[in-house]
Amino acid sequence: MKKIYVARHQIEAEFVKDFFEKEGFFVEVKNTASTDIYQIDSGQIILVKDEDFQRAQKLLSEFEEVKKRLMEHNMGKNWICSNCHEENEGQFDSCWSCQTPRS
Repeated sequence: MKKIYVARHQIEAEFVKDFFEKEGFFVEVKNTASTDIYQIDSGQIILVKDEDFQRAQKLLSEFEEVKKRLMEHNMGKNWICSNCHEENEGQFDSCWSCQTPRS
């Protein structure tokens, strides 16, 4: 087994584990003794089989790129609602005033 990812906390570790498992990888998570899901730098290690490592690295690169784009979108610029014309912060996908989805 080879280390493919080090998660900052349990929620991230479970998310990455699920991501790889849905792609057909056998995954192990090490250092899961922490019971505090908000603990920072817990160092939960995601492992994949040696023979899957290169494919997992490629998939992880794609995953990181998607994550980066989502973060940029979610923390993006303020936007104006097409329905009520109220200004909304970039991280919101629907208008705070009328709940119209961001377009």
